[in-house]
Amino acid sequence: MTWSASDFSDEVYGLLLQLQLVPEAQEDDDCETQARLACAAIDELADRAWARRYQDGDLLHPSSLGLVAFVSLRTVVEESDVDAWQSAWRWFASAASWQHRHNGEDGIREFGVNLARELPEAPAVLRPLLEEARRKRLDCLVVHQDM
Repeated sequence: MTWSASDFSDEVYGLLLQLQLVPEAQEDDDCETQARLACAAIDELADRAWARRYQDGDLLHPSSLGLVAFVSLRTVVEESDVDAWQSAWRWFASAASWQHRHNGEDGIREFGVNLARELPEAPAVLRPLLEEARRKRLDCLVVHQDM
């Protein structure tokens, strides 16, 4: 997970300082420098936490784990809005890293979108979903028909 300066306040930096995870701020340090130091400290804490879950011989190393959300397109686009519905499905079909068909019944589909990739311009109706997924630092978004 990557953190940015906007994720932190002076209180967070102060807490990290108390825990001796970041150096004392220097007079010429700006907010961006403090945030960068805080980001590195929190990334280190996250790595340590994941490492505790890992045992020698495990196939799934903490560095290979990510966050995935599953969402029904019906929660994003009204099916009665045929143009938006079709536009959304076309976009997911073109942007997907993978698709799953024949999921119980012919025609039911799931699309997996790798959010780390450069994605094509999304229809306006999908932008709030994609912005939220990125804001929540998701790695992948799986969109399905909710059948």
